[in-house]
Amino acid sequence: MRNLNLRHLASSPRKLFLILLLIFGLLFAESFLDENSFEVRVSRVIDGDTLEFRNEDNKRVRVRIFGIDAPELKQKFGRESKMRLASLVQGRRVVIVLKNKDKYGRLVAMLKLDAKDVGREMVRQGWAWADDYFTRIYAGEQKAARAEKRGLWQDKNPTKPYEWRKKFKEQR
Repeated sequence: MRNLNLRHLASSPRKLFLILLLIFGLLFAESFLDENSFEVRVSRVIDGDTLEFRNEDNKRVRVRIFGIDAPELKQKFGRESKMRLASLVQGRRVVIVLKNKDKYGRLVAMLKLDAKDVGREMVRQGWAWADDYFTRIYAGEQKAARAEKRGLWQDKNPTKPYEWRKKFKEQR
């Protein structure tokens, strides 16, 4: 393996520019992550795609996991989905990567647990749908879970939570 000679790299204006660009990019990316992410301890799991933590004022803050839609608690596989999410994150420290807020005032965020994407894991194990209305980020994991009949895909024709909520709302 060759030794890295920084003087040689810096001797070329093009190489120097690329090095500075790389350093600037790394510094910018780090500051971006700091502004949009923070670590919390999960105090409560609501269902398979929603949880709570307590902020510095000890107030409850709800978080909806970005990119997934889990069965509702009264829906088939709803309790199992909640239990799986709880087994992953309940009482543990997770990194919240903010995306936005939803119409209910909940934070919408990706969750990282030991560098693992919790939403991806829920879809991969078959306990949540990939929410393809907003993103296709977990489409591959859903396809594999469905093909291998993991989690809710054990059912021949599972009902999407969105469709279940719509039907339930119409019945009221």
